[in-house]
Amino acid sequence: MKKAVLFSMAIMMIIIIIHVNSLDRDIPVQYRPPYIYEDYLEIGHSTNIDTAFWADTKGIYAISDLKNVSNKIAKTPEEPRIPLEGVHKEVTLKSKAKNKIVVVDPGHGGRDFGAVYGGINEKDLNLDISLRLYELLKERGIKAYMTRTDDRLIPLEAIAEYANRLNASLFVSVHNNAMADRNFDGSITLYFPASDNPQVGLSGRRAAQIIQAELVSRLRTTDRGLQPRRDIVVLRRTNMPAVLAEIAHMTNVKDLENLKKDTFRQQAAEALYIGIIKSLNESVE
Repeated sequence: MKKAVLFSMAIMMIIIIIHVNSLDRDIPVQYRPPYIYEDYLEIGHSTNIDTAFWADTKGIYAISDLKNVSNKIAKTPEEPRIPLEGVHKEVTLKSKAKNKIVVVDPGHGGRDFGAVYGGINEKDLNLDISLRLYELLKERGIKAYMTRTDDRLIPLEAIAEYANRLNASLFVSVHNNAMADRNFDGSITLYFPASDNPQVGLSGRRAAQIIQAELVSRLRTTDRGLQPRRDIVVLRRTNMPAVLAEIAHMTNVKDLENLKKDTFRQQAAEALYIGIIKSLNESVE
């Protein structure tokens, strides 16, 4: 009897192993960041996942063993990262807006990979673009702060609290999207629908409109428009106008190839920079 039970269990284990190892790596798998709050409803997509299962400690999350995932982002350290003179000439910050504070939030980080596709982690793309944006803002003399400058995970509530304590005038979270439909491409900008602030003179929706227009114009990506979102912590819990920019879609072949390019990520940073300057200028009109 015992031998029969053990034999049955062995057969079941072999079937499970064969099933896991035969998963199509190209099929997006739902993935939730490992450290989240209960009301954080964002779901990304990830490939190259060997194991993933739901747990219920400090919220619901997925524990994943990511295999063969390497950072394939193109790096050209010898080349100057920021063509400062060109982009700065395109827009001028009004004198009344010089004391405004901007918080740049590179989405995900640390154990939270964000979307993982084609061997590229979204968290790395977000940080790369954000660092470029930060350099542009500082070069202009804008009071800019980043929620992270390296590969670490910051709790969402802490991010919002950080921006609130700085009394920031604008909050910009940098992300890249992923969809089950690989034909879906382009840029999207999210905002909290009730983020109007009379003291600032700018609404979250208006800031999203400005930034979305710059992304589409400069990157020539498909315009996927604006999305009002009440479920995203960093948009809902911040006191200032806040936007979340989805630069492109990692699950789309063309978008992903663009995201691998140093020049495209630089243009993304420049688009965000110009959008931020225009938003700050409008906030003092």
